[in-house]
Amino acid sequence: MGKLVFAGIAPHPPIIVEAVGRGQNQESAKTIAAMQAWAKELKKSEPEVLVIITPHGNLFQDAIAVHAYAELKGSFASFGVSGTGYSFANHKELRETIVKTASQKGFQVMEVNETSRSRYRLQKDLDHGVLVPLDFLVREGVEIPLVVISMALLDYIDLYRFGTVLGEVIEKGKWKVALVASADLSHRLTRNAPAGFDPMGKEFDDKLVDLVRQGKLSELLDLDEELVERAGECGLRPIIMLAGALDSHEIDPRVLSYEGPYGVGYLVAFFEVNKTGGSRIEEWRNSKKVEAAGRRLDESIPVQLARKSLQYYLEKGKYLPIPSSLEEMLKEQKACFVSLKKNGRLRGCIGTIEPVRSMLAEEIICNSVSAGTGDPRFSPVTADELDELVFSVDVLSKPEPVDSIEALDPKVYGIIVKRGSRSGVLLPNLEGVDTVEYQLEITLSKAGISPHEDYKIYRFRVDRYY
Repeated sequence: MGKLVFAGIAPHPPIIVEAVGRGQNQESAKTIAAMQAWAKELKKSEPEVLVIITPHGNLFQDAIAVHAYAELKGSFASFGVSGTGYSFANHKELRETIVKTASQKGFQVMEVNETSRSRYRLQKDLDHGVLVPLDFLVREGVEIPLVVISMALLDYIDLYRFGTVLGEVIEKGKWKVALVASADLSHRLTRNAPAGFDPMGKEFDDKLVDLVRQGKLSELLDLDEELVERAGECGLRPIIMLAGALDSHEIDPRVLSYEGPYGVGYLVAFFEVNKTGGSRIEEWRNSKKVEAAGRRLDESIPVQLARKSLQYYLEKGKYLPIPSSLEEMLKEQKACFVSLKKNGRLRGCIGTIEPVRSMLAEEIICNSVSAGTGDPRFSPVTADELDELVFSVDVLSKPEPVDSIEALDPKVYGIIVKRGSRSGVLLPNLEGVDTVEYQLEITLSKAGISPHEDYKIYRFRVDRYY
C-alpha cells in the first residue's frame, strides 16, 4: 500500500535559486536556509514520487489541470539563466489514477497534452512555482518522478475535497509520496511590494501562518473573503488542496521560517504525517450546519422573506406571491440589496439603488431571486445550498448628491458614482473598506470610470438586516 510520507509548503520566488539570485538575494537568506533544511527533510522521508501543486500553471475556473507529458521540462531562461534546464519523468500510473478517480468524484480535470495545449493554448513547460522548490530538491540529490497539478478557481471547499481525493489515491497506491504546495503569501506587505501596499496583507499572512503552525488547516476555509482579496496572495488555494490531502491524517506541523523580503510573504513549512484518523472536514461541515440552524432561528423579518422567496422560486420556478400579512416596514416603498454568502464567501448580490416596485416586500422578493439565480459572477444557487447560505438585506435611504468627499464616511454611508450611462455602487460598512479614498477607488472601478474623469457622487444610508 502507498503512503503519504511528506507534506510541505514551499515558496517560489526565483531569486532564491542560486543561478537566478547570483549572490544578490541576501534579503531572503532566511528563506534560502529554511528551504535547504526543508529539502533535507523531504529527502529523509525517502519518497518514490513527488506530487506538486502550483498556482502558476495552466489555470481554469472550473477544472484542475494535470501535466500529462511523459517528460516534464522547464528552465529559468526567462529569468536570465542559460543552460539546459531541468527534466523529470512524469509518473504515468499515479497521474492517471488521480485523473480517473477525481473525474469519477465529479471533478473536471484537464490533462495537459498536445491536443489540449493546441486547443486551449496551454503552456507545456514547468512554471517557476514548480521549478523553484525542485531546484532545492535537485541540489539535495532528490530526483524522482513527478505529478504536477495546477490549482483551479473553484470554491475553497471544492479544492479541499479534491485534496481529500488526492489523499485517498495516495494511500491506496503503491508508492511512498511526497506532496508539496507551492505557495507565496501576500504580495502587498510593503510600500514597494510588487502588487502595491495593503495593511491587510500582513494580517492575512499572520493568520495563515498561525493556522499552519497550529495544524488547524480546515480553518483556512473560514478566512474572510475581503482579507484574502486584499492580501494579493497566490498560495491559499494550493495550501487548501494540501490541507484536503491531510484531512484524515494526524499531523505535526513544523514551520521552518516566515519572512517578507521584497514585500512578499514566504512561508517554509512541512508536516510530519502520522496515522490516519477521523475526517476534520466532516467536523467542520457539522459545525457549519449547527451554526446555520441557529442563525435561521434568529433571522430578521426581511431576511426570512428573502430566504422564503428564493426557496419558493427554486422549488416552483416562479416568484413568491406577496404575503397578505406584512410588517409595516415592508409596505414602504424603498430600495434594497439582497446578499448571499456561503462559507464566508459572497455567493450572489443584487439590488436597486432606488425603488422600482410598489413596496419593499416586492423588492426583497425579486432581488433575492436575482441574487440567487441572476448574478453573472456566479453559477445559479441550487436547492441543496439553501441551508448553507447566509442572507442579508440592506434597505437603502434615498441617495443624495454630495459636493465633497468630506461628506463621506465608508462606515456610515454607501456611495454611488455616475458619469453618463456608467454608474457604480458600494454598500457601507464593508470589512476592509476603511477609508473614503479606498471606497471611491472600488466604486469607480466597478463603474469603469477613471478617477481623472468628471463624475457625480451620491451617498446613502443603509439599514442592514441579518
